[in-house]
Amino acid sequence: MAKHIEIPKWAEHVTLNIGCGSGMPLMDRARQQITGKHLFIGIDVDHERIRHGQLLVKGARLENVHLAEADAKAIPLPNKSVHVVQTELLFSRLDYDKLSRREWMADHARSTRVVLDEIARVLKPGGKLEFYDTNEWGSEQGLRALLADKRFRFVKGWQETPYVITVSEAKLPILLRNISEGVPLFRSPAYSFRLMFVKK
Repeated sequence: MAKHIEIPKWAEHVTLNIGCGSGMPLMDRARQQITGKHLFIGIDVDHERIRHGQLLVKGARLENVHLAEADAKAIPLPNKSVHVVQTELLFSRLDYDKLSRREWMADHARSTRVVLDEIARVLKPGGKLEFYDTNEWGSEQGLRALLADKRFRFVKGWQETPYVITVSEAKLPILLRNISEGVPLFRSPAYSFRLMFVKK
């Protein structure tokens, strides 16, 4: 596990992707940057996927992408060093390696609080948190904790597949109910959603 990630002086904007896997979407975003002053950092606990991603980054010569094996409960970055945090299926998969569902459910609430503390720590004031997940039990608990966290303010949300549905604050109770019931969101075929928050 990485203990510390150094942010180079040339980086004017830092995006952290938690649960990045092999980092393919992160690499796609990095290729779209013209100035090269945007640093993309991806962390994941899966050693093999991170190692595979590191080889891809090296082969593509993407100097503005850094992938590291790290836990969201101990993000190896300095305080207030990140402009954007993206969570990729983080809360629905958090502590999913537990031996039993009972053990997982017991640890999930505690782990969620630790992860939100870490995200709040590394985000700059006014920084953005992009919450991406599916309608599973873990994502519901993560979203409820985030909505109750006074350090973050909900801005907007959307569901992307098969068509875009904007999620306003008024629609959040419907979203939470759909997740809780395990049904498609807003009577569409989709099960995934994205929400954006700002750190106060």
